[in-house]
Amino acid sequence: MNRTSMTAILYRSQVAICVLLLSVAAANGQQRPVVRDRIQREAKVFELDEVRLRESPFKRAMMRDAEYLLRLEPDRLLSWFRKEAGLKPKGEVYGGWEARGIAGHSLGHYLSACAMMFASTGDARFRERVSYIVNELEVIQRAHGNVM
Repeated sequence: MNRTSMTAILYRSQVAICVLLLSVAAANGQQRPVVRDRIQREAKVFELDEVRLRESPFKRAMMRDAEYLLRLEPDRLLSWFRKEAGLKPKGEVYGGWEARGIAGHSLGHYLSACAMMFASTGDARFRERVSYIVNELEVIQRAHGNVM
């Protein structure tokens, strides 16, 4: 029998003994033992703009993502929206999903990614893209006739 198997058997035996002791205590009318935390657990919410990555594989991956996001053209992602509202598209639609039945789906993901990238890096180019897309969507909604 290898060491891993022995450890698993030992662990199961310890759990079984604990369950047995608790069952016996309950059968004798005793209350379950109370175990108090010795450390105070505390979690705090923080915003993305409160954290900055230092030079690391994680930061390099984030910067590759940023480069990719900046290569995408918002007008191409907005293409179907403009067309559906009777406006002339400002860019040719991307292929793949954007050229099929779920066209426009990627814009929401792109908008979220740019907003989160701005919060994570402070790079104003992402804020500009978010503002541009939101402004374009307003124009599209007005042309479509469904502005509140």
